[in-house]
Amino acid sequence: MGIMREDLVGYVLAALEPHEVRRVESRLAADPSLREELAEVEKALLDAEHQLAGQAELVDVPADLTLRTLQRIDSLEGPADATSDAPHGRFTLRPSSEWAPRGRRIWLDYLVAGLAGTALLGLGIPAVARLRDDARSLLCQDKLREIGVGISQYVLRDPASQLPGLAASGPEAFAGMYSVRMNDQETLTDCQLLFCPDVPLPQPDPKLYPPVGTNADKGATLVPGLERLLSLDDIRQANEQRDLSRLQWYQRSAGGSYAYTLGVMDGMRYRSPHYEARPNFAVLGDMPIAGQQRSEAVDVKGLRWPHRGSGANVLYEDGSVRHIHPSRMLGLPDHPYVNHRGAFEAGVNIDDASLGPSWRAPFIQAVQR
Repeated sequence: MGIMREDLVGYVLAALEPHEVRRVESRLAADPSLREELAEVEKALLDAEHQLAGQAELVDVPADLTLRTLQRIDSLEGPADATSDAPHGRFTLRPSSEWAPRGRRIWLDYLVAGLAGTALLGLGIPAVARLRDDARSLLCQDKLREIGVGISQYVLRDPASQLPGLAASGPEAFAGMYSVRMNDQETLTDCQLLFCPDVPLPQPDPKLYPPVGTNADKGATLVPGLERLLSLDDIRQANEQRDLSRLQWYQRSAGGSYAYTLGVMDGMRYRSPHYEARPNFAVLGDMPIAGQQRSEAVDVKGLRWPHRGSGANVLYEDGSVRHIHPSRMLGLPDHPYVNHRGAFEAGVNIDDASLGPSWRAPFIQAVQR
């Protein structure tokens, strides 16, 4: 996916997501013409800033504005009612110069301004944070929908109308294989769709993929699983070369920050789910950030997700995306993240969905190489 001018503007204004920044910096390191375009964007934005600053007009505030305002209010109030001692009676406002020295007035002005600013920040920052969290969650939902469209296209091309599948054991026995299958069928082309903005990007071993900008990365290509989609050839080549570090990185990163269906048992046979557009069969969802053990013991009440309120965005087979709170998951006929036995394993029957993060195998005891 190429770098657009809008990407460069967002890069200069620090408005991009971390994975987008890495993508832009990677292309900048390899493309001199893109660096020249970036310099043009920076100059245009700087010129616009100077132009706006030059148009700003300073207004001189009269030194006696406060005194005249108070006197005007005093004249509108009229004379004080001398016969009334009630607290609601009229009173005369006096200029601040009559009750406080100039130095104290200035100090009090700063104090009042500081307290007002602190109060406004206290009210505004939580609201801004909530809006930002909501926006990130909505962006995550949009990404899930786009991936869902690609899954639908994959199913249409599959002779058995099955969802992208993973193997029961071996190097292809991990949930992230869904993106590998879709990439090979060209129904998923944008690697950035796989990363939720609320989840930190996985960091590869610098020995495998040196950071951008170091001497060791001269001529380096895009990091597979992070900056480009993985292919089946990547998986098989790493396995044939017995490159376990690279294979583990592939298994960890291929699925991005989402959890995918671990498949189902059809009688005694393990297979990928058959697509039936079911509204209650989970296909893809946010990867849990807590409570995801590698053992059979699962405390579903301890599961947590990256979005505010600990809820999860879940894509269902009918294409709908829902934000579900953990307390509601417990009341669903089919919990999206564990099978009917309460384990992080493949569904016990064809209607039992169970989502696992990229690295998870369909069975606890499965060998992944």
